[in-house]
Amino acid sequence: AVWKKHRSLVSPRQLAPVGLLILLLASLLAALLLPRPWHLIGWLVPLVYAAALISAGLTRVKVDGLRTALLVPLAMGLMHMSYAVGSVAGLVWFSLSSPALVRTPEETTDG
Repeated sequence: AVWKKHRSLVSPRQLAPVGLLILLLASLLAALLLPRPWHLIGWLVPLVYAAALISAGLTRVKVDGLRTALLVPLAMGLMHMSYAVGSVAGLVWFSLSSPALVRTPEETTDG
């Protein structure tokens, strides 16, 4: 919705969750389809992502306590995936309902 409303270029920060979702899905698919022992490569990205989420949670133990620290990885993962799925759904929805999502160079000039 942000992309359609503001009609501006999307920043890399806004595309990062979508890229992560695609990378995670591709990795999990590779883990399921590749023969042994190559299937282990497919688990690399999800494991690194899980480790990053867990380490983010561990930084909160001293400040917020163990309960909050255990919930941080879950909350962050849900936020990332929700943002990504919502972005993809919005892009599909708006591209089907409005083919002209991108402004022409003439439309972007001020004046």
